[in-house]
Amino acid sequence: MNTSKTKSKIWIVENGKIRPRTDYLATEEPLEIRLVA
Repeated sequence: MNTSKTKSKIWIVENGKIRPRTDYLATEEPLEIRLVA
């Protein structure tokens, strides 16, 4: 079965602390990620 999501380790930054978490990311093309700070 072909799926459009991939299990991945992500990092949560909250209240000045960083912690890892596993989540699913969309892997459909094209994939664009923007970070606005």
